[in-house]
Amino acid sequence: MDCKVVSLNEKDQFIPKIKSSDPVITGLFQYDAAQQTSFEKRMSKENNGREAALANVIREYMSDLKLSSEQELNIQHLANGSKVVIGGQQAGLFGGPLYTFHKIFSIITLSKELTDTHKQQVVPVFWIAGEDHDFDEVNHTFVYNENHGSLHKVKYHTMEMPETTVSRYYPDKAELKQTLKTMFIHMKETVHTQGLLEICDRIIDQYDSWTDMFKALLHETFKAYGVLFIDAQFEPLRKMEAPMFKKILKKHQLLDDAFRATQQRTQNQGLNAMIQTDTNVHLFLHDENMRQLVSYDGKHFKLNKTDKTY
Repeated sequence: MDCKVVSLNEKDQFIPKIKSSDPVITGLFQYDAAQQTSFEKRMSKENNGREAALANVIREYMSDLKLSSEQELNIQHLANGSKVVIGGQQAGLFGGPLYTFHKIFSIITLSKELTDTHKQQVVPVFWIAGEDHDFDEVNHTFVYNENHGSLHKVKYHTMEMPETTVSRYYPDKAELKQTLKTMFIHMKETVHTQGLLEICDRIIDQYDSWTDMFKALLHETFKAYGVLFIDAQFEPLRKMEAPMFKKILKKHQLLDDAFRATQQRTQNQGLNAMIQTDTNVHLFLHDENMRQLVSYDGKHFKLNKTDKTY
């Protein structure tokens, strides 16, 4: 057995600080995640009235899937105003890293705990970051090769790196199936191997976009738990969000000032800066099949790849 021991400096770790209600962390958030009273306040907060419209958007997004009875029921719960526990992740190759699945299990677990504790239905929702354009972060995964006693990187190769969002990217199916075959070669065969391979093959045949394949695979895994899925890039959702985007554009300077001040505050308290960016608008615009960063030069909004101004 090949064992690797990694020591973590607990004092400097973010999660232990959250669990211990460290004021350095809790002062940055509206709620203290370690305190039950935070959940009680959130559960008693009034809804915004858009739940039924959002439920329709999610149903439309999931319309190419065969929904389980648990998912159907949760869409109805959402339409009727139920709270949700939501978390998300980039659309990684064949489901991506294992912590994607850990995230979804944590969403399921917390939604069930809140449902049982507060006697209100709470719906688990998983957010797919389809607006992401960092393809290098999603085009690979790792599989443990038992024979070699090591992790093996499996990567989907492209001739050119796509500049569009991953939701607008359509992989070559033959190349993707070859990548799938490579991954399974490194995996230990079990009674589930053949069935899992057939599911993945069918998904590649049935769906075209990168995130639709990701969605379909996670759906197969978690449908029995009633998990709902939504893609950040889904057009009907974007239309729902339009009023908020307008506010962000109009108040971009106030938002940027708040971001810079809070970033400096976290660094002054000994924490690392979480985000490195030169933008002052904090939005992207999809133009000429590219995801482009928006900035403001004092007179115009400008795109970083085409130099278009608005």
